[in-house]
Amino acid sequence: MKLSFLGVDITLSRQRSKDAPPVLQDVRSANDEVLSYIRNLEDGDILERVQSVVCTVDQGPEKIKRTLSEKGIVIIPDYIPESTLQDVGQDLNEIRERISAFTLQNQPINEEECVLFQQGNAKLSGYAALSGYGKAVVQIRHGQDQGMVDIFNVDKWKRSLGESLRPYFEQQLINQVMEVGDARPEARNLNLYLNNGVTLTRGFHVDSYSKQLKGFVYLEDCLSLDDGPYTYVKESHLESGFTRINKQISSVLPNHTETPCVSLRNIVPVLAKKGALVISDQGGSHRGFPQGPGHQRAVAVMNFR
Repeated sequence: MKLSFLGVDITLSRQRSKDAPPVLQDVRSANDEVLSYIRNLEDGDILERVQSVVCTVDQGPEKIKRTLSEKGIVIIPDYIPESTLQDVGQDLNEIRERISAFTLQNQPINEEECVLFQQGNAKLSGYAALSGYGKAVVQIRHGQDQGMVDIFNVDKWKRSLGESLRPYFEQQLINQVMEVGDARPEARNLNLYLNNGVTLTRGFHVDSYSKQLKGFVYLEDCLSLDDGPYTYVKESHLESGFTRINKQISSVLPNHTETPCVSLRNIVPVLAKKGALVISDQGGSHRGFPQGPGHQRAVAVMNFR
């Protein structure tokens, strides 16, 4: 079966090969075309897209929750004050120094009392194992998102980070926004994502085809595409023709959650100052935008279950 998107012909085939399946190569081409589209957007267009999903704390939980429900994403600027982020910045510097020292050792694993460092899946793999380990885990990704660093349960390593950030994820406002019917998801794992000149990132995808909310706080300014903003396709959490096409395409891929076909007019590169809170439904299409050389980004991530 052949589909066409953004001028790229995508041929669906279940044939396996040692190299990337032809359909995966087509998916990458489609993702590259979307990146080119985003890079050619005018600054004013990007700002308008961002503003379409912005709510302030003063607007209250109902407005924030409605935006999240309708768009799949909401941005709350200036959620964490500058004074708190100054203390966080000191922890970030120490964390980056420790990670740099580990990578220079050229070892797959280094385990200490409060933290495990690993290259790829040297010891642990899969979200359940990484998030359920008895100490913090620093994972330097291999494969897709090569070089990106995930730190699971970072507050088990740097308690001061948890003391600074957790209260903001546990506020009543956030609890009200997160409520789904009678279910009240709780803030669980506090993770940290670090990108430093990561130029190859996974294309648009979903975490699952069901409702799954996450909260992100920018710990450093992310004001240009070169900074590698979190990028979301608003309304993609809702069932649509794009969803059905993507499921069909991904059915022949090793990973069934790739979503290369997205609504171009709904793409939102989340450019925001540090302290901004982003809540998004991970059942919608999202990706990290590739960074420019020398640019870095730090994001605190809270998983709600």
